[in-house]
Amino acid sequence: MFFASTMFKMFLITSVLFNFILLSCNSSIKKEKEQNSKKNDAPIVVLDTITPILGSPIVEEELFRINFPEPPEKEIDSADQAVQYIVSQKGDSVRYMLYYRDYEPGKIQKYGEKKFLENQEKQVIDTHKFTEKQIIENKGISLGSYKGISLKAGASGNFYLVYRIYLVENRAYQMSISSVNGYPSEKDIDLFFESFQLKSPPKKTVKS
Repeated sequence: MFFASTMFKMFLITSVLFNFILLSCNSSIKKEKEQNSKKNDAPIVVLDTITPILGSPIVEEELFRINFPEPPEKEIDSADQAVQYIVSQKGDSVRYMLYYRDYEPGKIQKYGEKKFLENQEKQVIDTHKFTEKQIIENKGISLGSYKGISLKAGASGNFYLVYRIYLVENRAYQMSISSVNGYPSEKDIDLFFESFQLKSPPKKTVKS
């Protein structure tokens, strides 16, 4: 449905984040039901748990590990030093994603970590036209000493998104669960996001 090169370009800072999620979700969205009240007053929908409790496939690289509900597809963009893992479920109406990109040393720090994070968050909100009432959670978080942002937003007729980003030295990690039909359960959220762990890089040996 989507080509790897297209998905990667949509994640660049100069581009709009998460367009591939929006396009995927919009292709599956049914016509909105007639509403007697404003869309913002619609009740929050939570999906049934779809993530296995045990035996989740583990993605493990040199610097991190994370559990997905099933083996993900992996795409590499060597030109942008970026990698992404994606799992699509329920006819592509639910997506789990991990994307990371390495930047030149000092580039994020020079831009400003706080400003960088806020810019990514603003792009997500603006791209999907989430209103203030549709934003359930929007807060700063941390992973050890590393800064991040947690965002939870959505609405019927648009889509539902739980998103986190962390800045770890010269790398930005972005993770999300998106769905057409409702928010993932707290169980799914915890199983996916809380499984993300940083690993200490292997020590380099010096030959005598």
